[in-house]
Amino acid sequence: MSQHEGRVSTWFGNQDDPSDRSYFHIDATDANTYPDWETQDFGDTRHIPGSNDNDIFDGGAGPDEITLSLEFDTREQYRAFRSRIKTTGTLQLLANFTSIEGAGYDGEIGTEVHEGGRDYERFAPVYLRRPQRVRHHIGGWTECEATFVLLREAAVIGGATGGDGGGFGEDGFGL
Repeated sequence: MSQHEGRVSTWFGNQDDPSDRSYFHIDATDANTYPDWETQDFGDTRHIPGSNDNDIFDGGAGPDEITLSLEFDTREQYRAFRSRIKTTGTLQLLANFTSIEGAGYDGEIGTEVHEGGRDYERFAPVYLRRPQRVRHHIGGWTECEATFVLLREAAVIGGATGGDGGGFGEDGFGL
């Protein structure tokens, strides 16, 4: 089994303070695949009537987002994670998990953090949207889907401020 198969334990929160993090597990799909960062393009194409021409307006792109299926061992862990809704922090993912390179402890893009026998990369500042499809299980564990928004393309730990993963820009969107 490669390091990218099965269940992956990771976290979202303060990169400098392990006690200020929400820990969770990410499961691979049945096909042993993981999602990637996705970006919404803004723009429009207008066909010019009576011709083979089109006007294309490129309005740019939104921030990169990734939606992950998360599992929490206890409801208390999930409640702690919920307290981070609409906050920014650092997201740790498996190294080479996505198409955007993260950073290691040193803040250098493309370097990795080695923990628990696996290599990880960190992304910051990342904004946590409200979790969706939350399911509480009789055994006490909780699962949900959570979307994380990378507020700056290829943002890494070295670009964060105050150790909290950064924050919003003057326009409120951090872009």
